[in-house]
Amino acid sequence: MIDVLRATTTAAVLCQRLGELCVIASPADLDKLPARPYAMFSELADLVVEMPRYDNSPVRARNAELEGRMPVLVTTNGTLAVAIAARCAPDVVLASFVNLSAIVEFVTTTNVVIIPAGHIPRQQRCSEDDACAEVIAARLAGTDDELAARIAACRADPRIRRRQAEIGVDVELCFEVDAVPVVPRVVAHAGWYSVHRGAGDTA
Repeated sequence: MIDVLRATTTAAVLCQRLGELCVIASPADLDKLPARPYAMFSELADLVVEMPRYDNSPVRARNAELEGRMPVLVTTNGTLAVAIAARCAPDVVLASFVNLSAIVEFVTTTNVVIIPAGHIPRQQRCSEDDACAEVIAARLAGTDDELAARIAACRADPRIRRRQAEIGVDVELCFEVDAVPVVPRVVAHAGWYSVHRGAGDTA
């Protein structure tokens, strides 16, 4: 499952740093998490929590002071896509440009469905998710992935240019190919999901 800006990139960073995190599809699922100290990563403006709170930012995820707290990620779009993917497949991994090669290597010997999240509530495709999916598909097929051209096209997208102006450091990291060589694997629980770094990751 792919949500380049920014959920699967943030998840990859947290997996590289800590080895695991929790994901919930929506704030309504917070009470389903096991009792333990948490730190919230979310861009949801109306989400009010008592735990420490950070933006859904892969750059912030690199160095946020967590003090032993488990990160929990809930976003406008990406965590909805995680829930949908987990209902459709027994094994789900979270892909982005930052862990592109690790994901391709991991799924090379399996049958795989590539799910670019797009914008689920608006039922819109997103150029960066489609581009990442196309590169993965091309590499699995052994054809030219046109990686540089696809990323350049994403960066020229007016929506991405607006995001660059808003969250430029995050956008830069989200397009940094193979910067976070981990395979975040999703495990479904009752109303929530744990995400674990895959065995054999190079991180």
